[in-house]
Amino acid sequence: MTKPPGLVTRGRIWYYRARVPKDLIRAYKEREKWISLETPDYREALTRFHIVAAEKQAEYEAMRQRRERFAGLKKTDSDKSETFSVDREEAIAIARAYLAERLSTVESRKTARQYGEAAGDIRIELSAELGGLRDPDDDPVAYNTVYQEARALLKSQGYQVQTRQRLDGGFLDLVRRALAASYAIEIERLDGNFDDDPRDALFRGFSEAEYPTAATVNRRLNVQESVDKFWKDEITVEPKAAKTLVKYKAGFELLVRFLGGETLISRVSRDKLLQYRDAVSRLPSNYSKRFEATDSFEHMVAETERLRLPLMKFKTQEMYVVLMTRLFKWAANNGFISNQIALDIRPRGLKVPDAHKRRSFTIDELNAIFQAPVYTGCLDDERGYAKPGPLIIKRSRYWVPLIALFTGMRLGEILQLRVDNIRKSRLGTPFFFLTEDLAEDDEDKDFDGMELKTFASRREVPMHSLLIDAGFLEFVHRARKAGRAELFPEVPKAADGKKSTLFSKRFSRFLMKAGVKPDGSGNCFHMFRHTLRDALRRAHVSEEIADAVQGWSRDQKTGRSYGEGFEADTLAVHWEKLSLPDFRTEHLTSPRPTR
Repeated sequence: MTKPPGLVTRGRIWYYRARVPKDLIRAYKEREKWISLETPDYREALTRFHIVAAEKQAEYEAMRQRRERFAGLKKTDSDKSETFSVDREEAIAIARAYLAERLSTVESRKTARQYGEAAGDIRIELSAELGGLRDPDDDPVAYNTVYQEARALLKSQGYQVQTRQRLDGGFLDLVRRALAASYAIEIERLDGNFDDDPRDALFRGFSEAEYPTAATVNRRLNVQESVDKFWKDEITVEPKAAKTLVKYKAGFELLVRFLGGETLISRVSRDKLLQYRDAVSRLPSNYSKRFEATDSFEHMVAETERLRLPLMKFKTQEMYVVLMTRLFKWAANNGFISNQIALDIRPRGLKVPDAHKRRSFTIDELNAIFQAPVYTGCLDDERGYAKPGPLIIKRSRYWVPLIALFTGMRLGEILQLRVDNIRKSRLGTPFFFLTEDLAEDDEDKDFDGMELKTFASRREVPMHSLLIDAGFLEFVHRARKAGRAELFPEVPKAADGKKSTLFSKRFSRFLMKAGVKPDGSGNCFHMFRHTLRDALRRAHVSEEIADAVQGWSRDQKTGRSYGEGFEADTLAVHWEKLSLPDFRTEHLTSPRPTR
């Protein structure tokens, strides 16, 4: 992914080098500003960069709006007067614009929930300010606040107020009333009331739409537009596998379907989000295949209950709810909605206890799998793969499960393997080289690189001696000699463009024919990763080594994100220790007729 312009480092820390637009240089009195992203991690910095950049652009737009807001006002010529006076109509316009400016800031929109423990102090402070403004003549501090605000307001908009000049009392009173109205509205906003009633006849009917700012423009986004912008600004910069992005799209499509794409995002309430959370918990698995896109949520829920369909898994529910909360948190942070309405919304379903999650294969099941005709002799590896015969055909049906068991690689990674993914280290250790940059490294113009699940998936995986003894290197050599790029070209791609989709279904049928029956954990290919993990634990291989080989992210442990990772020579020593007691392998390495 190309590094965006403006994302730079100083030492080990990443910064956003924000260039001030040419039309705003005079206002800012600088050409650029360096903003620390407070992290040495590139991926984290990239996420923060887009957030800060969006905030900075909103700030620039607000500055332009502020400048335009005052641009049409008449400038009173009071240079020769001891008192700087402003025409009444002009002064009222300035006061209303000033109120709009104060109420368009992010701080003015925070609720008590967002302030947390500080909310009580904020309320006391605002109330005290409001009390002083009601009678500033008896409160020197309040009078001074009004005077300084009024003077700064005039100067900031280009009015030439001389040092010796006093300000007109009428103008000061208008600024006082604008300040009081802003404090009154902010107190109401603390309680979640955004009716914005100024309780002052001068500002009655006041609306930020009268004086548009970046925030008010943003709040006119509808749900579909908000999702599209969130996807572009946030999701596209995250390193996600294509399969994950498909799930994310489905989650957002369901959310838009529930809220209504044309609904203004600022009109969505917390109650509506809770209703969505509850509706998701009552939908069935594969709801998109069971119902039409035009079916209402009420119909889908009713049919699910009537037919007693299995409900959506907790993990899927959790993903849909998290996507919703992320969208509305982002919308609040960027001023598209007035407050954080999605805080603390969690899925309704029951999380599956760790003990009930997908398990490992037992030794008996492993022996049943690898004693099947594919490994002991079959008719062929198509329709006759489960029937005893004279041949051992070493193609995908044979190698893919073995590679999974002794490497812990994901099914999608194994099926993407090419000849150039098999390498030898400087010390002669054979290993699987997994990287998304293979095409660039190897000048293979017809291959865009492997599609890996996460950044941590890039790794060197040592080849266990059993795979070598079973003839895997010879298999690779024959493929290279035949001019084949892919190791398993016979596996077709499904409609989603992935080989793993069809192979996983094929493997499920294979398990049934091998006598490995499905159970509550849902027997599947992914259990090989759990099986290997247990084998490594039995061999007392460290968690860090296991993570490195199996491609698990350890981002929560910052120190492990530095460096290039473990090399195959280092890992191979540990890999040979993996323990699978009573697993029968002698037939895998003995000479037999192969094809």
